[in-house]
Amino acid sequence: MAKKVTVELVDDITDEPGARTIHFGLDGVDYEIDLIDDRPLREALKPYMRRGRRVGGSAKERATPRGRSDSTLIRQWARDHGHEVPERGRLPKATIRAYDEFRRQARDIE
Repeated sequence: MAKKVTVELVDDITDEPGARTIHFGLDGVDYEIDLIDDRPLREALKPYMRRGRRVGGSAKERATPRGRSDSTLIRQWARDHGHEVPERGRLPKATIRAYDEFRRQARDIE
């Protein structure tokens, strides 16, 4: 005999079914809450996220290698922003992450 188990997430605020889990953190403590509509939470946090510095997270790292033009752009950006980068060869991961974060923040402001 086969069994089928169904899990239904319920909004932690309204008790309505159909929620999804939202993860966030503060003061070194990670939280998760199940919400149907996460826009009010995101809107409330937006001013702090725009001015804060991202220090981690589960954003997926780019799986495909960067092209030569990407590397050239990143090198120029890094030099303009005080990062030391080699003239040739592999770019430091920290520099790439800083560039990606800069681009992400620029998109969020638009």
